[in-house]
Amino acid sequence: MRCGEGALRWLAEPLRGALDAVAEAEARCSRSSGYARLLAEPQRGLFLGGRLMDEARGASRSLEPNPVRQLEHDLDDLLDSARQAQEQLQALVAPSQGAWPPGQVAEKPEAFPMALFAYNPGVKPRAAAEVKALASYGPAEGGRRHRHLLDLARLSLVFGSCEMLQLGLDSVLRQFKVLGVRNLFRCPSRSLVWTRRVEARPATVQEGTKTLFPNPPWLGIRFE
Repeated sequence: MRCGEGALRWLAEPLRGALDAVAEAEARCSRSSGYARLLAEPQRGLFLGGRLMDEARGASRSLEPNPVRQLEHDLDDLLDSARQAQEQLQALVAPSQGAWPPGQVAEKPEAFPMALFAYNPGVKPRAAAEVKALASYGPAEGGRRHRHLLDLARLSLVFGSCEMLQLGLDSVLRQFKVLGVRNLFRCPSRSLVWTRRVEARPATVQEGTKTLFPNPPWLGIRFE
């Protein structure tokens, strides 16, 4: 679809307002308590048979990161498992919330009281999962491409400051067996604007003597 200059002119002011709002939020974030520590939070991966380690430290020791993949490669089976994991994850994060449909938030979730709220985007849609698998892993993996999808079940936790976000991340690292940490405060992603967040990929969590999510790994938690 091709649009002339006149047809696009009406977008200029709202886009300028959106960019100004993002710039203001970015400035407030950089002044927030804990911002420097978040910038220094390392990227982490699995090394030495499953040990979570700073990726830079692993590289300095000439170590190859352990591959992290799903145990299944059929997309329908993976989505069935992800739905179960999604329900368990929501119940763990906000047990008093009850039914918590996609698109809804749980304010002050009990498992992360330092968060403003938890947002449930729902299990990744099948079409989106297929597109990601095909584009990112299809050329090399073919029919086994879906085993690389590690964020089929996911939640977002939103915090009021960098310091609170750091406390939330530390809490996940204590509670979960974490397979990796991706720090997008240090290296923000670029779409229309920069996105600053931290992503963790947990596989298991202990609840007393019970282990939830025993079949790794299909979870993604985003800290914003």
